[in-house]
Amino acid sequence: PRRPPPVPGWMMGELEQAELYEVFLGKATARYLPIFQRFDAGEGSTSWNLPAGLVTQLWMVYRGLYLWGLVWYPLLALLAGFLVGSLCLVGGASGGSLSMLLFLPASIAIMGLYGDRIYHGQARARIEESGRIGLDPQRRNDWLKRKGGAHLPAALAVLAVDLALAGLLLFVAIPSYQAYLIRQQVLEGVMMAGAAE
Repeated sequence: PRRPPPVPGWMMGELEQAELYEVFLGKATARYLPIFQRFDAGEGSTSWNLPAGLVTQLWMVYRGLYLWGLVWYPLLALLAGFLVGSLCLVGGASGGSLSMLLFLPASIAIMGLYGDRIYHGQARARIEESGRIGLDPQRRNDWLKRKGGAHLPAALAVLAVDLALAGLLLFVAIPSYQAYLIRQQVLEGVMMAGAAE
């Protein structure tokens, strides 16, 4: 069996490790504390988190994982582009279609399984940072509360930006699609006229 990583000595000082997690997690303690303790004990590295899988970027920003929230979708898009390109070279166009069908379930599964692990790493990093700063217990708790918990305003801002981008894409895509349909109808009419001659 795998041994758990060593717990730094400062985590066992004025507050126990579970108390530090509770301060960092806030209202989400009941959900995440047992998972974090299981990870610390070395009992697996995955757990299922539905919001992390379905609304990945919003969940990440809501939990304060700003860098992950910024990088996840571009990274996934690059990976999918590589996969589509590779399968198109190997299997033709059908390979690209297959990879696009697998892309969404794969992204949901990956982040659904590893989202809690990423959040655990963030919590440990913030707790370790709070110990290195050298704050007294009350200021340390206040600092951890600010860094942890939920970040609703940031998640709402990301949601607003995502909705604005989706609206912009629709604003561009709908007229283009309508023009495509008109071209197809004209082409069909020309072909029917040619057949009638």
